[in-house]
Order: sequence, then C-alpha cells, then structure tokens
Amino acid sequence: MKKELTYKQVYILTIAILAVVTACAFMFSFKNTIDVISQYGTLHDKVESIKDAPQKLTNLESKIKQMEHLLIDADEVDTEQLLLEKTTNFCKNNGLLLVEFPQTSYTEYQGYQILTNKIALEGGFINQVRFIHDSERTNRTGMVASIQVSKKKDIRTKKERLVSNIYFQNIKLKNK
Repeated sequence: MKKELTYKQVYILTIAILAVVTACAFMFSFKNTIDVISQYGTLHDKVESIKDAPQKLTNLESKIKQMEHLLIDADEVDTEQLLLEKTTNFCKNNGLLLVEFPQTSYTEYQGYQILTNKIALEGGFINQVRFIHDSERTNRTGMVASIQVSKKKDIRTKKERLVSNIYFQNIKLKNK
C-alpha cells in the first residue's frame, strides 16, 4: 500500500528543506558577503585615518617644536642665573618688587631632571601679567607651571599689596 503524505507532513517537510537550503545559502554566500562587508568597514576607517595622517604629523611636529624650548642642555645654561637676571631687569623697568627668589628645586623623572624656580613679585596686577607673558613668550626663561596671586595686608602700613608666586619649570637631560 502506498502512503500519501498529509498536508501537515508536506508543510513540515517543506519548512525543513527550506531551512536546510537557507542554512546552506548562508554558509556558502551570505556569510562571506557579511565578512567582506565588515572588513570593508574596518579598512575604510583605516583609510580615513590615513588620509589626515600628514596633518596629524604636522601637528605633532609643531608640538615637539613648542616643547623643545623647555628642554635645555645641562652644560650650556645656568637657568637660575638667567631667570634672576631677566626678572630683575623686568622689575627695574616696570616698577615691580622681587620679594623672593629661593634656590632651584630639582626632581628626577625617567631620565630627565625637572628644575623648578619660584619667584615672588609684588606690584601692580597688569605689570605682573606682563612679566608672565614676557617670560613665556619673549624671554623663554621656562614654562610657567603655576601662578598664585594673593592680596596681603601689611599690618604696619595698613596697606594692601598684591603678591604673585610664579613657578617656572625647565627640563634637562640627566647627566650620565
């Protein structure tokens, strides 16, 4: 006797065959296409990052040039003496008073020596700002690392005075 398949069995068999065909089609064609599309996206991002590489290189070179003025040769320059001379000259010409100039403090970090000088100035705010600007841009006596401006009242004279503590830093290669 022949058995004929019922509609339900034909339906289930059709679904099973369709699932197998879909799985085979995915394995052989769609999977490769999806992999290629994801690789294309990754490569496209790399190409975009490479396009502006010359600009990034130029920016890095300019940053290096900006930082080179901080790195000084250990044998050539006495930074403390140079800073003191430029500070006293500026103070004489602009009506500022050099209140404090302690010795340089030294810190070592990864083959470099960081020299920190503190300068305390008294005088008008505008002249103090000019000194800071002149030190950073014109004289290049070091990098201004920190500035603390405070108003102090003198008990004897009962006058207020403006005092700035300015910290300069220079970097030297450690002597080997």
